[in-house]
Amino acid sequence: MDVPIKAAKCPLLLYSAVALAAKSLGRLSPLTGHLRDTGISSSEWLHKARTYYDKAINYLRQTLEVETLSPSAPRSLPPDRRWSGASGDMEPPDRRGLLPRTDSDELVGTTAILCVYEFLDASGEEWSRHLDGAKSIFDIAKEGVLAMPTRPGSSSGSQSWRPSVHSRIAIFWNIARQDMLDAFINNTASRLNTGDVPMWRSVGIHISDAGYILPSNDPEHYEPMQDDMICNALVWLVMQLVNFIAAGDDVPSDMSPLGFGMRQQPLLTHWGGLVSQFDAWYDGLPDSFRPISTSWSDGNARGYEGREGRRLPVPKKWFVRPMCASTMQWYHFARIQLLHNRPHLSTGLPPTGAVASPSIRGPGSLAERHRSYARTIQESKDHAKEIVSIGLAQRDEGVLVHSVQPLYAAGQVFQHTGAEGEETRRELDELRDCLIGHLRWIERETGWAAEYRVRQLYEQWGSDLDMSMHA
Repeated sequence: MDVPIKAAKCPLLLYSAVALAAKSLGRLSPLTGHLRDTGISSSEWLHKARTYYDKAINYLRQTLEVETLSPSAPRSLPPDRRWSGASGDMEPPDRRGLLPRTDSDELVGTTAILCVYEFLDASGEEWSRHLDGAKSIFDIAKEGVLAMPTRPGSSSGSQSWRPSVHSRIAIFWNIARQDMLDAFINNTASRLNTGDVPMWRSVGIHISDAGYILPSNDPEHYEPMQDDMICNALVWLVMQLVNFIAAGDDVPSDMSPLGFGMRQQPLLTHWGGLVSQFDAWYDGLPDSFRPISTSWSDGNARGYEGREGRRLPVPKKWFVRPMCASTMQWYHFARIQLLHNRPHLSTGLPPTGAVASPSIRGPGSLAERHRSYARTIQESKDHAKEIVSIGLAQRDEGVLVHSVQPLYAAGQVFQHTGAEGEETRRELDELRDCLIGHLRWIERETGWAAEYRVRQLYEQWGSDLDMSMHA
C-alpha cells in the first residue's frame, strides 16, 4: 500500500505513520547522524510521537464507533471541502467525513503500523492488544484478501490481482510476522490459524496437498515462488513451531476427547512432521538463499572489539538480498527451537517388542538420552554460529530489526556447561561478547528494542550485567 499517497486523504493513517516515524527517531542513539541532523532531541521526538499516536487512537475509536452505529454511512467529503494536509495543518476540517471504513486498506494498514509502533520498544501488553485488534479488523476485511487463486497455476494468475489485493497481502504478512513474534516472545499460541491451508494459499504460499511447501528450485515441475514469498512461507512454518512449543503437553480435544494427557510418542510424531516441513522448505530453496561470500575478518565488528587483536569468532556471510539473509537467520533459529523442544520417550520404557530388562538400552534409555543431549548441544551451537555470522555482515535496517530474536536464541545456546575446556570456554566468551555488542549496536542504530534481550541473556548466563558496555 502506498501509505504517503493514501495518508494525504486519511488523517488516521497519517497520524499513525508520523507517530511511528517520530518514535523511531526518538529511540535512536544521540550519537547517530540521523538525530544530530534534525536539531531535535530524543525526548522531543518521543513527545511528538505520543501526541500523534494519541490522535491516531482517537480517530481509530471514532472509526469503530461510527461503523457500529451506521455501517452504511457515507465517508467522503465534496471535493472543495476535502482536507489534504499539504499546508501543514494537522487538523482536517471534518473528522467524521474522513473516517475510513473497517474493511478499507487504510484501516487495515493503520492497525499494522500501530502494532509496529508498540513493538518498537517491546511494549508487550499494548502491542498484544493492537495485534488482537488487527486480527479482528482483518477478519472483517478477509474477503479482500481471499479473492485470489487458491492454487499456483490457476487460470486467474497473479497478473490479474487487483492493486488492493497486493496491499492486503503485504499488510497480512506484516501482521502475520508480528503475530508469530508475539507468540514466541510471550510463549502463547498465534492468533492466525496455521491449519487454515486455503487461507495461506490465498496469500501466496505454494502448499502441496500433503501440507508441505512446494520447491522453488525446480521450475520444470513446480511454479517457483518469488523470494519474498519464500520468506513468508518460513513465517508460516515458524508460527506452527511456536504453537507446538506453546502447547506443551496439551492436545486438541479431538485427539484426547476426555481431556487425558498424551503419551510422548504422538508428540514425537508431530515434532517429526515439523522437522520434515522445514526440511522440505530448505531443500526447495533457490540459490539466492545461499551465501555468496564468506570471509574471516581480523577487524572489529560493529559493537565488538576482538580480544588481543584476534579475529572475529565467526566469519561474516553475505547474501544477494537482505531479506534472504534475514530469512536464513530465522531458519537457523527454527532449527535451534526444534532441537531443544524434541519430545523424549520415557526412560522407563523399553524399546517396542523388547523384554523389560535393566540391561536393555532402548531409544528412551538414559545412555541414549545423554547422547541425544550431546548432539543437541553441538548442532545448536552450529546453528547459533550461523545466526551470528549472517548478522555481522548485514547493514540493512530491515534485517537488523528482525535479527533480535534469532540472536537472542543464539545467545541462549552459548551457555557454559562447566565441562568444557579452556579453549572452548574462551570461544564461548568471545561469541557472547560479539553477540551482545551486535544487539546493542542494533538498538543504537535503529531504535529497535534489544537491550531487554541482553539483560535476559546475562541473567540466563548467570553473569553480571556490564553497565560499562552501554554506549
